[in-house]
Amino acid sequence: MNSRPDSTPKPSASTGFPIALAPIVAATILLAGLALPAGSAGPGTAPPPFLWRDVALVCFLTAIPLAGALFAGLWSKLPARLFPPVGLFLLGAIVLAISRDALDANAWNRTFVSLCGALSLWMLCSALPLPGAVSSGRLRCSAGVLLLGFAALLILPRVYIDARCRRDLDRLADLLDKVRLGEAHRLATRILALDASAHLRDEPLETILPRLSGVLLQLQGELDDPLPSSPAEADLLQRAEALAILGRDDEALDLLEELPEPRSPLVANLQGTIHETRDEWALAQRSYAAAIAALGDDPESPDTQTELRIARLGIAVCCRKLGALTDAERHYLAALQASPDADTHFLLAQFYEDTQRSDRARAHAREAMRLEPERFREPGAKLIDKLQTLHFGCFGAYREELRR
Repeated sequence: MNSRPDSTPKPSASTGFPIALAPIVAATILLAGLALPAGSAGPGTAPPPFLWRDVALVCFLTAIPLAGALFAGLWSKLPARLFPPVGLFLLGAIVLAISRDALDANAWNRTFVSLCGALSLWMLCSALPLPGAVSSGRLRCSAGVLLLGFAALLILPRVYIDARCRRDLDRLADLLDKVRLGEAHRLATRILALDASAHLRDEPLETILPRLSGVLLQLQGELDDPLPSSPAEADLLQRAEALAILGRDDEALDLLEELPEPRSPLVANLQGTIHETRDEWALAQRSYAAAIAALGDDPESPDTQTELRIARLGIAVCCRKLGALTDAERHYLAALQASPDADTHFLLAQFYEDTQRSDRARAHAREAMRLEPERFREPGAKLIDKLQTLHFGCFGAYREELRR
């Protein structure tokens, strides 16, 4: 008597494992990183625990191997129909937690969320009808594979975050030098959340941030005071400066536009500075040129000289960014002739370093270090070291350094 074949599928060691899911998971994470909504602090940011979109992308990509190893271990032990709903649940829980800012920005939260997110994508993609599977009997979730995946997930994001924090600290120093305190405060908060031991100019960032917060509160208090019914230019200019310091650029520019023509050099220079910080180089150059025109042909007072120097250096920076290097050099040299201080020498050193003129860059960096060693010893040494290691013509820089 012939028995009917059993139609119930039985588990087998030859069950196919969809290895083609790996590039699909990676591509999905890349697309999700591009479409990830910005955090509350603006473009490029992300909600906790990642804070930056690029940090989130690196964490999720480095979680793919470990999540794949865990998925391979579960593939031969659980029914395939369970993977999509479990993956959907995991993904929903992660999205809910991130959208509600329920997670602190620490390394363990980033690791946990990244691993769960990558694993959920593996599970969701398992529902795709993919050809070309390999036998699950040859894919084993061994301790060695798990250890390597876990090490990659812990080490690689940390290396990336350390490099990012060093770059952000340079940006923070630049914002503080330009008195862009609102943007500096937001950036410092994020740096400290990613690296609690961060230092800026040999001072712990955790001691700088409270002082910065105090200054911002004081400025905000000044803005809360109403303007006079008929405010003078000085009142409007002071308020616009406070708004710019707090990073409220649009409000500051709108306030300056209310001033009647012709506007003073102080107003034009402030407009140029705001446009410059927004990378609006053509508008900034136009404002700085208006400041020089308003100063006249023969400025003599110290205040006038200060405004003229600001305008010349501003035009030089704009010309440099717009690719007009000859004009940029001319304005830098004019500013140096009028004010041969350490700041102008170092700006020229940076300009010549950027344009591959190593000898001149080294000479101006050395002069800045000589005039103000406390401020420029370290940045000057870094610039000279960069000249010696990266630029064409570096042998000349080596020879000059060896002669010293």
